[in-house]
Amino acid sequence: MDQGLVNALLPAALVAVGVLAGVTRLIQKETFDRIPDLLFSVCYPCIIIQSIGKTSFSAIFTQNAYAAGLALILTPASLAIGLLAAAWMRDDHKKPVTAFAMMINNSTYVGLPVAQLLYGTRGVAFLVVFGVVQDLFLWTVGLRMFSKHTNPSWRGMFLNPAMVSLAAALLLSLAGSPDLPLLDGVTAALAAMTVPLALLYLGFVLAGDGAAILRVRGWVLSLSAVKVILIPAAAVLIAGLLPVDGFHRGMTLLMAGLPMPLMTVVLAKQFGKDAAYAVELLLCSTALYIPVFIVLQYWKVFSL
Repeated sequence: MDQGLVNALLPAALVAVGVLAGVTRLIQKETFDRIPDLLFSVCYPCIIIQSIGKTSFSAIFTQNAYAAGLALILTPASLAIGLLAAAWMRDDHKKPVTAFAMMINNSTYVGLPVAQLLYGTRGVAFLVVFGVVQDLFLWTVGLRMFSKHTNPSWRGMFLNPAMVSLAAALLLSLAGSPDLPLLDGVTAALAAMTVPLALLYLGFVLAGDGAAILRVRGWVLSLSAVKVILIPAAAVLIAGLLPVDGFHRGMTLLMAGLPMPLMTVVLAKQFGKDAAYAVELLLCSTALYIPVFIVLQYWKVFSL
């Protein structure tokens, strides 16, 4: 079997294993319930150290200034839309889920393979730079939206595993990303657990809430349409006014139109927010993204 096809099918296979484990109860529910804690306290901090600590910030802003700038503009703009939508909601357990889901996109499980498909290593490099900058928002503003009720003190925004690892990663980056074989080996091994654990957990959540997609109503569908249609349309119109080439316009459309992230479900579960609503947003935005991408690809919108 072609390796590219295997890589594309692997995420779906991991989700399917999670669904199977949940349906058959071969793994106890209590075990799966601890996965968000493990991801938040161990795996995500290791990813932060691996991605940011091993990245030269000087290289980011010299070689991929457009990607960094796009993230610095698009992320707060998307957050503003999310906060506006959340302000109309009465349920406090849905508000942070809404704002976070609109702010952050699914660059890991959707953006990465699509960028590689469209533009090869150049697209992957662009996505990595965009993701590093967006992670700064995720682990500061995004995390605070979920945690402020369980930990009202602003001190809690900084004294948590993600923020401590972010500070360490920034120090490593500013120090020139030195080689630390033992630390690098440990963080790389633990970071590698993130994708399979997160996808297994998603499968388990879907097994326990298989009717989530059937509950999708106008509000969730509207938010999904804003996320994968309206925001990218506005972003690419603005990019069209800039002196950039087809690659940068295509990546602008791709990054602005990605569906909502799995992290929304993980954080909602971790901090006692509406995880079922987060699953609905994830499923609906992803389901809507697929035909939108197919149409754009058919009309060669991403062509250089």
